[in-house]
Amino acid sequence: MAIDTVSPRSRRAVLAAALGGVGALVAQALGRPLPARGANGQAITVGGSFTGTSTTRLENTTATLSALELRSDVGLWVVGRGMGIHGAATDVNRPGWGTAIRGTTANTEGRGVYGVASSSTGATYGVHGQSASSSGRGVYGVAASATGFTYGVYGRSSSPSGYGVYGYNSAASGFGNGVWGQTASSRGAGVFGRASSSSGDSSGVWGDASSPDGHGVHGKAFYGTGGYFESTHGTALHAQGRVQFSTSGLATIGAGSKSVTVTPGVEIDANTKILATLQQNAGAGVTVERVYRDAAANKFNIVLTANASSAVKVGWFVIG
Repeated sequence: MAIDTVSPRSRRAVLAAALGGVGALVAQALGRPLPARGANGQAITVGGSFTGTSTTRLENTTATLSALELRSDVGLWVVGRGMGIHGAATDVNRPGWGTAIRGTTANTEGRGVYGVASSSTGATYGVHGQSASSSGRGVYGVAASATGFTYGVYGRSSSPSGYGVYGYNSAASGFGNGVWGQTASSRGAGVFGRASSSSGDSSGVWGDASSPDGHGVHGKAFYGTGGYFESTHGTALHAQGRVQFSTSGLATIGAGSKSVTVTPGVEIDANTKILATLQQNAGAGVTVERVYRDAAANKFNIVLTANASSAVKVGWFVIG
């Protein structure tokens, strides 16, 4: 009868086999991503760099508390350099994509991203955005709802001298803009301002120019209206101070002549209104008789009732 023989194993061999099994279990555990879980009182590792292949999720089931609070307490000499949250995103598969921090809310009164600057002094920012790209956005907001008063970016200030939204361009030259608005809607506004106060001197849109050649508010239209003002019961346009129009000027009628041709630099048609008044005495009983429009040449002639006794200036104003 054949008898199976078993060779005795040394203590060293048994330990080696046990350690090998433990190493295999550790390698298997490290090779598969495990969900990050935590409960009240459990610790989170602070400091260091970690890499994972699955989502780390923190959820707080108490409605009035935050799921995660991150702070940066910095020293006196580096005030303003600390960051509560710093996000960086690089998508190697699609250059130009990747979101550093994204906020989403499904609540009707919720905020995707909510920033608060609680300091009562200094240049604090609830949300600060910066872009180094030639076509990037420091802060980019989207309102995806097709109805209602939705806002891509909403700013609010309760300070008597504060700003709901403040835009600043530090370029010393060029055509940089502090705030730039654009709309593709047929009846929308690139920038919309409203003064809801029922009293006082509030302004829907207020512009201030500190440069001698600057413009507090500048409007330009290639075909449409550069500036359109409308009032149902009040005043559509109120100017305090001197008013200047590029469609006005002075023309001189020489002595012994009774007319002068003016090229105003704008289109002239049959509906164009032209005002003309003498600025000097042209002679006894001599005044402006009529204005003749030359629509084909975009000119007009100012004609007197008689020849001027001396050279006189005539003021003209083109409307419409």
